[in-house]
Amino acid sequence: AGKAVGTPAARSASVIRSATNTTIAAEVRPLIPSCAPRTSDNSSLRVFVSLSISPSASLVSANVYDVQGITPSNEAQVEEMKRCVLQSLKAASPYNLDPEEYEVWKGHRVQLKVNFK
Repeated sequence: AGKAVGTPAARSASVIRSATNTTIAAEVRPLIPSCAPRTSDNSSLRVFVSLSISPSASLVSANVYDVQGITPSNEAQVEEMKRCVLQSLKAASPYNLDPEEYEVWKGHRVQLKVNFK
């Protein structure tokens, strides 16, 4: 009634969420520069997205629930940046996530700092 000797311990939910953030961000970030609006201040934007992910690690849906770092010089590009982030999330799907950890990452929130300078 315990783990077999040599079996790795299961990762905690917080560790899984952190690893999921890192994985998704790494897969999405390279796609953002191709669709991001060009302003002098895009790099200050942080886009917060709620994701629904299938058991095969494919994106089911994504919804932007917050954008931070809005300034007078990038305010006009916020809607375009939100579309770009959502498009990049779709293009990067399916993500390289461990299917055994699906219960933790199936409904996930991720913060993407738009930093491509």
